Amino acid sequence: MRSIIVLLSVFFIFSFPTTTFSKNKKKNVPEVKNNLKKEHLKGKVSSLLEMTYDVMDGKNKILHNQKKYYTEQGYIYLIDTYGKDSILFKQERYIYDKNNFLTGILDSDIINKKYFFLFKNDQFGNDTASAFFKSDTKGPELVSQSTRKFDKSGNVTEQCDYDEKKGFKSKTHSSYDSKNNLVALDVYAADNTIKEKYAYAYNADGNKIETINYDASGKFKYKFSYEYTDVDDKGNWRKFTRFQDGKAQLSTLRTIEYYP
Repeated sequence: MRSIIVLLSVFFIFSFPTTTFSKNKKKNVPEVKNNLKKEHLKGKVSSLLEMTYDVMDGKNKILHNQKKYYTEQGYIYLIDTYGKDSILFKQERYIYDKNNFLTGILDSDIINKKYFFLFKNDQFGNDTASAFFKSDTKGPELVSQSTRKFDKSGNVTEQCDYDEKKGFKSKTHSSYDSKNNLVALDVYAADNTIKEKYAYAYNADGNKIETINYDASGKFKYKFSYEYTDVDDKGNWRKFTRFQDGKAQLSTLRTIEYYP
């Protein structure tokens, strides 16, 4: 499996759309923000199970559930996704280098389809470029590619997506507040014209409490609000509900396990 990753990495390096990467002139590599910090999780989380339900009109129908596993340093190393019948649907295995920079994700589903994500990182561990491959009996095949720009806090400020022939597909511009929360996202189409806009709001714990969507002209389309309840003794929420027009739509329940 790793031999395939090596071959794909070589292909990735020489086939990716032109982009500039800074050389690491510093002897000490900065600490990489781990997944627990990115996800606003408190304490030494070892695993996180999230079960999402459709609760519209009084229903309580499970949509999917997913379990993430973290190293003691706070990095995701495995994600198991289950279907409506609670049978394992797919697995994602995360690969890191010695600096804890994400270099690849191996993705396989129950019908044995395999997918690979490969990443290029700058000296700060930001994944400035990525490529998505699928693999079958004929071997790996490039599906899509992306490039990203980051601010000094490690937040993505721009992402450009390309097809397998390096053709431009779409672009997003992102803005953040002083706490590094995403507050605005502009989506651009293949012709580089604005397609839609999003605005976000957060509570004091950094949890998103509102999403507003606008069309290209700035006209309001819809708004979601979010409620977090049943907080554990570490400060992590265990129940999340999404509302639209005052009506509950989705609910997510969490089971969180911690390292001793």
